[in-house]
Amino acid sequence: MSGSWMPFHVQAAGTNEFLVSGYYSSVQSFGAWIAGDPPSRAAWSTPGASALLTDQWWSLYGRDTGAQIVHSGWNGPLAVSGVGYLGVRFYQPDGLHYGWIRALLNSPMVVDWAYETRPNTPIRAGDIDSTKDSIQFTVEFLTPHPRPRHPAQVVGTGSLILTGNTLHAELSLAGQFSSAQILDPNHRRPTDRLVSHLGQPLVSTSDHTAFFHDVTLTRSQVNQLLHGEYVVSLDGGALSARILPTPHAHNDCSDRR
Repeated sequence: MSGSWMPFHVQAAGTNEFLVSGYYSSVQSFGAWIAGDPPSRAAWSTPGASALLTDQWWSLYGRDTGAQIVHSGWNGPLAVSGVGYLGVRFYQPDGLHYGWIRALLNSPMVVDWAYETRPNTPIRAGDIDSTKDSIQFTVEFLTPHPRPRHPAQVVGTGSLILTGNTLHAELSLAGQFSSAQILDPNHRRPTDRLVSHLGQPLVSTSDHTAFFHDVTLTRSQVNQLLHGEYVVSLDGGALSARILPTPHAHNDCSDRR
């Protein structure tokens, strides 16, 4: 055998629908609106439809990527982003509800999901109700040392969700990075500033890098996180940004894990 191909599908049950783009499910980024009007280059599926989430391939002869010959890989939008959000909608007795499902390329697998409890109300991908069991944080990376008349640009964002003492950390970055860490910059001893590494990148190309990692925190570390004392550092300090709690969500959405 000179090659193989393994598809991974998602399918809506009953009258449920999800966002699609061609043969693939449409993978949204953190903060994208999930609403009646679909995002650009996406459409709502027909009830009960199925689509490719991603597909894995292997070839004895390999593929020319322009820089090297590779013999295995993934296809589809999730292969590009590494982690992303599937927009969904479903009917309840009170009307139509919108929600999101966060999917991870590894395996691939579903990480978590949430939906808006108010009918006919949009929801942003990744949004949860921080008044409940989970608390949401964000981080925003800006270009360092912006020049006059060239304001700093956003080069990456992060979504972090704390449930109990487990922190689900997701980073989406423009450009190529090899490492990410959560640090306590105020610690007196530099050797004790590391809170956690965020593992290997899910995707790392010249245009995009994605990290996703679960971090277990101590009670003291949870308290410091809640007070905005931690930062995320990329490539040994090439970029860094503070982790901040999000304001309470205006929508009353339920987070389910």
